Amino acid sequence: MIYRAQGEDRLWDTWLLEDGGNVHLFYLIYQKDLSCVSIGHATSDDLIHWDELPPIDLLDAGGNIGTGCALIRNHTMYLFYTVGMPDGQQIFLSTSSDGNIFTPYNDNPVMRIESPYSGNDFRDPAIYLNAESQQYEAYLCSYLSGRDIGACIARYLSKDLIHWNAAPPLAVVDERFTLAETPSYFRIADRHYISFYSSDRYTPNIITPHRIRPCGTFYMIADTQNGEYRFTENPLLLGSGNGRMEAIVGRVTDFRGDKILVHHYAGDQPALGLPKQVKANTDGSLYLSLWNGADRMNGMETDFPDLTDHSRTVGGTWERMDSGWKGKAGLLYSAALSEDQWDDFDLSCTVTCRGERASVLFRTDKVTEGLHLTLDFERNVCEFGALFQCHTGGFRLSSLDVYHAAGLIRGREVHIRILMREEYFEMYMDDRWIFSCVCKSHVWPENSFTQNAPHTGAIGLAVEGGEALFSDLKLKKLTKIGR
Repeated sequence: MIYRAQGEDRLWDTWLLEDGGNVHLFYLIYQKDLSCVSIGHATSDDLIHWDELPPIDLLDAGGNIGTGCALIRNHTMYLFYTVGMPDGQQIFLSTSSDGNIFTPYNDNPVMRIESPYSGNDFRDPAIYLNAESQQYEAYLCSYLSGRDIGACIARYLSKDLIHWNAAPPLAVVDERFTLAETPSYFRIADRHYISFYSSDRYTPNIITPHRIRPCGTFYMIADTQNGEYRFTENPLLLGSGNGRMEAIVGRVTDFRGDKILVHHYAGDQPALGLPKQVKANTDGSLYLSLWNGADRMNGMETDFPDLTDHSRTVGGTWERMDSGWKGKAGLLYSAALSEDQWDDFDLSCTVTCRGERASVLFRTDKVTEGLHLTLDFERNVCEFGALFQCHTGGFRLSSLDVYHAAGLIRGREVHIRILMREEYFEMYMDDRWIFSCVCKSHVWPENSFTQNAPHTGAIGLAVEGGEALFSDLKLKKLTKIGR
C-alpha cells in the first residue's frame, strides 16, 4: 500500500532497522521462479516515502535467501538472513560500516540447527538484547525434538553476535499450529509478547472469536521475557479469514516511541503494507489501530461528492442532511451513488443505523459490479467483498472477508475509516483494525472476487431494512503507490 520494489522484482518478507532519523527497510527479492539471491534495501524518514537503494547481492551465499533481521552494534550494521543449504537451513551474517555496502562474514554460517531442535525449518531470526543478562537472544522458527507437533520459537544466545549457542525454546506453540514463522518480541508496559506468522497450511483448525480459518500474525503473552508464554482468547493480531493469504508476515518493532506492526501484502505485485500501531487492552490483550503517520500519505482533501438516488426498489429514498446523507429502504437495498469516478481514496464517516444493514460502496460501475464494506447489524458482522446488481433492482453482496462478533448495535454510532489504494483495501472501525484485503490476484486467485476487479468507479452509500445516517463524511484522494 505504501511501497513496491522497482521493475519486475517482487517484494516479500520485510524487516526494519531504525538508525538515527532514518529507517532501513530490508526485504526478500523474489524472482519469477520464486528464487531469492538478494535482499532489497530502501530508506525512509517517515515510513511512508521511500528511497530505493541498490539490492544487497548474496549470490555467493550458495543457497536460496530467506528472512532475517538487522541491528547496530558499535557503529556496525549487522544483517542476519536465512540461507537454504543442501544440509538444511542456516543463518548467515553480513556487516556494513555505512549501511550501504555489506560484506559477508568470513566464517558463515553463524547459526546451525542444534539440539534440542530438529527438522527442516530453522529460519527467520529476530535478535534482541536482553537488558537483564546483557546477552543477545535470537528467536527463530523451528521444531522441538521429540514431539509429534513441535512448532516452537527457538532461542540462541550470544555475547558478540558472532558466536551463538542453542538454548531452550522461548515458547512452544500449541497443537493448532504446525509452524511459527518470522517471530518478533516486544514489550508493552510490564507485559512481554511474541508474535509469529502462520498460514492456513499450518493452521487449518483455528477458529477465533472474529474469524474462521485465519491466516496471519498471531501473538502470545507472558509476564517475563523468558516466559511462560500463553495465548489469549483472540490470538490473531493481523490477517484474513477463510484461509486466504493477504496481509502477511507482520513483525512488531519500535518507531519513535510507538510499537508498530509492519507487514506486506501478497498479490501480483506485493507491496509494503501501511504500518499499524499496536495497543494493549487493560487485560494485556492486543489490538491494532490506524498509525498516526498514515495521514502523511500523498493525497488531496476534497468535498464528499453529491450523490444521486439509484434506488430501484419500493420505499428507497435518500435525503441530504446538514450532517451528511440519510437513506431509507425496505426489504431490498437502496443506494445513492456519485457521478464522479474514484480509484484511490481515504474515506471516513460516522454511521448510525436503525435498519438491518448499512454499506459504503466504491469502484462500482453503477450497472453490474463494484466493491462494498457492509455493517450487518442483524447478524453483528462486518463484511468486505464484491457487489453485484440483480435483475430485481437490488444488490447481491459477495464476501471476501467476514469479521464476526463485531459489536454492532442498532442506533449506536460507528466510526469507520476506509483506505483503498490500487488493489489493496484497509478498514478500521472505532479506531480498531478490521480488514486488510487484496482485491485481485492472478498469483493467488482464491484471494480475489474476480481477476478483473474494478480499478475505479463511483462512490456511494446503501441501506437495507430500515434507515441509516452517514455523517461527518470526509474524503481524500490518494496518489498511486510510490517507489
